[in-house]
Amino acid sequence: MEAFYNDRVYYNLVLDNDGYVLVSSSEGVFQIVGSELKEVNGNRGYITFKNGLIVHSKFTDEEMHSRFNHLLPDYYKSFKHYSRERGAFLYLISNNSLFIYKVSDYKTYLPQLSVRAFSANSIGTYDGIFCYGKKIRIPDFTSGHILEQDSTFYICYDGLAIYRPKNDSIQLFKRDLNGEAKFGANSVGFARDIFKLNDGRFILATTKGLYILNSSFTSIEKILEEASINGAEIVHVDQQAETLVVAFCINNSFYEYSLRDDELISLAQFTKPIEDGFKTDHNNQKKYVLLTDSELFLVTDRSKDRIVFNEFSNAYSLLDYDKDAVLITTIDGAVSINLTTNKATKILSGIEFNKRAVFKTTDSIKLGTINGYVSLSIDQLKEMIRKADSLNEEERKNSLFITIITILTLVSSILIVFYFISSRRKRDVANKIDLHQVETFIANNLHQATIDSITNHFNLSLKELYELTYPNKPGKLITKKRKDMVRSLLNQDKDLVYISEITGFSVSYLKKIKSSLI
Repeated sequence: MEAFYNDRVYYNLVLDNDGYVLVSSSEGVFQIVGSELKEVNGNRGYITFKNGLIVHSKFTDEEMHSRFNHLLPDYYKSFKHYSRERGAFLYLISNNSLFIYKVSDYKTYLPQLSVRAFSANSIGTYDGIFCYGKKIRIPDFTSGHILEQDSTFYICYDGLAIYRPKNDSIQLFKRDLNGEAKFGANSVGFARDIFKLNDGRFILATTKGLYILNSSFTSIEKILEEASINGAEIVHVDQQAETLVVAFCINNSFYEYSLRDDELISLAQFTKPIEDGFKTDHNNQKKYVLLTDSELFLVTDRSKDRIVFNEFSNAYSLLDYDKDAVLITTIDGAVSINLTTNKATKILSGIEFNKRAVFKTTDSIKLGTINGYVSLSIDQLKEMIRKADSLNEEERKNSLFITIITILTLVSSILIVFYFISSRRKRDVANKIDLHQVETFIANNLHQATIDSITNHFNLSLKELYELTYPNKPGKLITKKRKDMVRSLLNQDKDLVYISEITGFSVSYLKKIKSSLI
């Protein structure tokens, strides 16, 4: 769902001469552009469009239907609805509420599972690990990456699990007391990522730092120990003949470490923790593209340049899908960034992605979410971005036209403008949005509340919403409200399927967090 409006009574939908969708309501007629409403007039009632004019009436001859009931929330499934389709959008009015859906160019798999990690032949979820399509016995969840190499799966699940399908054997390296990864007598934190070197050793990233494991997993040496909530991130490992260097980040710092010389170099410091990154050799110069929760940086051994900011928030993972183009997954959709122009294009709005749950092959990608995973070919992804850019350009032109008309009206009607400004100020004071209203909206739309739906409902910019919820972030506020409801429903002995429908969390994710909320 792209947007939801129940702030007024909505009546019916029609197409105007230009193909735009008009919606009638108790507060007037609005033109729908994408997922935004733009006021046309203040006349209430049903409408038709005849001879280029809007005609109002108390009734409509159009019959309602149930064709798209499967898309609606459970409460609305029993009501018939009106519908209109335009471009990539589907518009529904059910029980006097307006629903806006973006038609998907992708398919979601395993919708009942929270997908956390991928390899070529495995999927890690909060409800088990699937290798070659078969669920293995243990571990029963994953919280980090899965490395697949030489027909063996190395699973970071807090501890480290090694699964060999040929003989169906599983080795676990963990401390029984708290589940941390443990090798010999050394407990080294919760495992988050692992990389196998050509000489048989391993680089292990955990919540306590970065380590070198021997090939038999009997001894471990530290590269750098520093506690972090998300764990160290392995950005790149260079195994060329003349060098052996691992690039990694912990918290707000980015490093290179030479395994040959045992030399640790700090390349850059940031004001926020680094979430993900990768190495690129653009123009034969070694560069790293690094992601924080709201910024994208280009780092060399001599410079650090912030190339994108304020285009996304609550970012999790970074994936390079094309030359000079990356995809960023967030708590609310994904964003494509053109590294040449720094242009940002938002896609897959309303989907809550999981950290680390990205995987790329030669011609496709997989993106893990709290409700399954999205699979796209690279060509599908590019087409989705092209359509989003085209729609944004159409909305920009429409906004420009409205702006020109507004300016002409201002020039010719200066007295009316002064009156309008005065009235608007009075309305703004009277209708000032506060945090309580936002929290109430989230509570009333808990299973489908997103940052986009909040900004659309209250007509707020992203910056205004962040200022309103400060020091909390909007996405975290939504998650907190959902978890509060989970806790309340668990105390009422409600089953997980019911709780999933109410809160929007998948059943597998609820199983994972249940014990921490009781």
